[in-house]
Amino acid sequence: MKLIIANNIGFCFGVKRSVDITEKILHDNRAVAYVTGDLVHNEKVMDDLKKKGLKIFDPSEKKLINIRKNSVIIIRAHGLPPKETEYLKNTFESVVDTTCPIVSKMFETAESLVSEGRKLFVLGNKEHPEMIALNGHVREAIIFSDIRELEEFLNKEQLDKNTKIALISQTTKDLRTFCEAAYTLTKNFKDLRIVKTICDFTVEREHEVEELAKKSELVIVVGSSKSSNTRKLFNIARKFTNTILISNTEQLDDSLKNFKTISIVSGTSTPNNLIEEIVGFIKNKFGEVEVSWRGQI
Repeated sequence: MKLIIANNIGFCFGVKRSVDITEKILHDNRAVAYVTGDLVHNEKVMDDLKKKGLKIFDPSEKKLINIRKNSVIIIRAHGLPPKETEYLKNTFESVVDTTCPIVSKMFETAESLVSEGRKLFVLGNKEHPEMIALNGHVREAIIFSDIRELEEFLNKEQLDKNTKIALISQTTKDLRTFCEAAYTLTKNFKDLRIVKTICDFTVEREHEVEELAKKSELVIVVGSSKSSNTRKLFNIARKFTNTILISNTEQLDDSLKNFKTISIVSGTSTPNNLIEEIVGFIKNKFGEVEVSWRGQI
């Protein structure tokens, strides 16, 4: 059996930044630390942080809880609507914003395009925290998850071809669908501004997972099913080969022995130690395993 470990694997810089800041707060401060929902979309990461004392606080619910005077609230990597951030500043002694810089840039881009008088189209998942936050930065953004949904909206609304519009994306959506959306809108409107707000790190993983899938009998995608970019990698890989999505070693079984070449990839919120754990598990279980690291963890 041969294992190929993707070059682009483990945390991206935005997730690593958010986790590092949070762990430093938990280590250095005597204050009680809260976070606005899951810091990142990975159960293992969140379980580890909770064991270190991190608590969850949902600012959208605005429930009265016993908040200690020296409490710290951490804004998750996906960002928050500005009104919720203001609420936190009035509730907690300290607010630490770990919003990914690429996400923050997307919010700024959206605000700028709307200020030009453009109707904003956004490729994204309405319930994703990044899109919920975006709705607090701009009003009436048209969020669609795929081309079918976009075309249904256009057919229903019949907007004037002279309407000034703009297209951006949730930072973790796939580039191919974004390009298809741009083409669809170009056919329907005369004045269109397109700004690629998809994270380049996730695009690199898209390209690599496709390359690996084409030369592997099985691709193991490591990460949480709650993670948008992890599900995206799974959907790309399964177009070309056998693919499974796992979050721990317990989801691996003897069926792996049927595959000679297996590639391992991960979402951007998957911790490096989980990758190492899975590689170690496969080596111990199946004995003669050749491991090829395309990069360094």
